[in-house]
Amino acid sequence: MKEIGVPAPPQVPMIYDLSTNLITTNKSISVIQESSSGEAEVVIMKIEGKWYLGLGSDHTDRGLEKVSIQKSKQVCSKPISTQFWSLDDVKDRWDDIEMRSWMIVDGVKKSTKQAN
Repeated sequence: MKEIGVPAPPQVPMIYDLSTNLITTNKSISVIQESSSGEAEVVIMKIEGKWYLGLGSDHTDRGLEKVSIQKSKQVCSKPISTQFWSLDDVKDRWDDIEMRSWMIVDGVKKSTKQAN
């Protein structure tokens, strides 16, 4: 973050309150500026007392992030997967789970970083 001029958050991990209406399961999102990008994230939800695991993106406006991290996150939709797994079913394989992300620009698939 420092390399692109974004001040470090006061602590890590940092939780930012956002409007719940930003969450979407749409296959694509619209952005205000081309300076936005996604951040592949694990999504954990508790539904009727049971925990579920899925994937999502904390899409962020990188230009606005230099002014306010909170606002940069608030102006972008947060796409999440439509498929979730019971956390009980995957917790014993947690270290084997792999997350991959990519973007499609003008019909061309571009790889992004991969994390375990």
